[in-house]
Amino acid sequence: MLDVPNKVAYIVLTVAGVAFLISAKILSISIITFVQQETPIELIGKVMSVGMIAPFIGQALGYPLLGMLFHQFSDLPWIVIFGTVLVTIVMSVYKYRQFRNIGRAQFPSI
Repeated sequence: MLDVPNKVAYIVLTVAGVAFLISAKILSISIITFVQQETPIELIGKVMSVGMIAPFIGQALGYPLLGMLFHQFSDLPWIVIFGTVLVTIVMSVYKYRQFRNIGRAQFPSI
């Protein structure tokens, strides 16, 4: 889309991917800590198993959907990328507003 050299695009995508994975892991650790502190002892195993499987279900549904969208918009793949970013931002803002007052002391400030 920006007509940059392939190596530059590769480096940018790699750095962005690594940054995303680091932030996702930090968030995951924070969420696990919060769930373990707030869940009754007798339910921790059940709640944690549901919490751990949910992302895998999302991936299993999301990959084919993205594949179909990339196939549909093969000549304009940036539409799918920016659409995905937009949906992610909207979901993040919605969830942030939903959870911002829950466990404020448990989440570390980063």
